[in-house]
Amino acid sequence: MTAPLPAPRPARARPRPGPRPAPAPPPSRRLRVVPDPPAKRGRHGRRVLPAAAALALAAALFGLVAAHAALAGNQFRLQDLERRSAAQQDAYERLRLEVAELEAPQRILAAAREQLGMVEPGAVTLLAPPASRRPAAPAAPSGGAEPAGATAAWAGVKRTLGSP
Repeated sequence: MTAPLPAPRPARARPRPGPRPAPAPPPSRRLRVVPDPPAKRGRHGRRVLPAAAALALAAALFGLVAAHAALAGNQFRLQDLERRSAAQQDAYERLRLEVAELEAPQRILAAAREQLGMVEPGAVTLLAPPASRRPAAPAAPSGGAEPAGATAAWAGVKRTLGSP
């Protein structure tokens, strides 16, 4: 037993489209669609990036000024050191000239004559013992005492030289 099927409904006749009604006059205020706000950014999200960039720029400028000030200070120090080095170089050259003048043989001879009263010797005579009287070279002492022949040899040299 089946239930009877409902009778089909008659199809509605579609009305023919006619002229459309005139659009309504625009409202006095203009309306627009507002985008959804970002989920994670707060109100201050748009201000953080420019503030951080300005802070980084200020820090970089401060660093450049500090580096320039240090460089200028070191330049003054370098100029002072160069001036002092040139003065020391001049003093060194003056002292070298003074040492060269003091070491000159003519100055040493003049100082020896004038201040010390020294005189140049007359003719210098070198004496050499005759070949027959030359003593033989003594042997190296073994016990630290002079050998008997060495004393006799020195006595001969003294006689030849005229020493007592």
